[in-house]
Parts: sequence; C-alpha cells; structure tokens
Amino acid sequence: MKKSRFTESLNIGILKEAESGLPITELYRQFLLVMTLLHCISIIFS
Repeated sequence: MKKSRFTESLNIGILKEAESGLPITELYRQFLLVMTLLHCISIIFS
C-alpha cells in the first residue's frame, strides 16, 4: 500500500479548518506552502 503524503494529524487539521468555514482555495494555499517548506527542509538536512 502506498504511503500517505500527509500525516494523520495534518489530515485532521485540514478537515477541522474546512469545517470551520475556511474556503477550500485558502486551505489549499496554506497546506501547499507547508508541504513545500517541509520538502525544502528535508532536502537541506538530508
């Protein structure tokens, strides 16, 4: 089975913010930024 891109806690955070009424486009923008930052950090420190 393929490993998920997001951790369980990140998935829950995304769902809670979506339920609170944050527009989907804003959610996508925020979490895309988080994933890009984590990717850059992993490249630097690996």
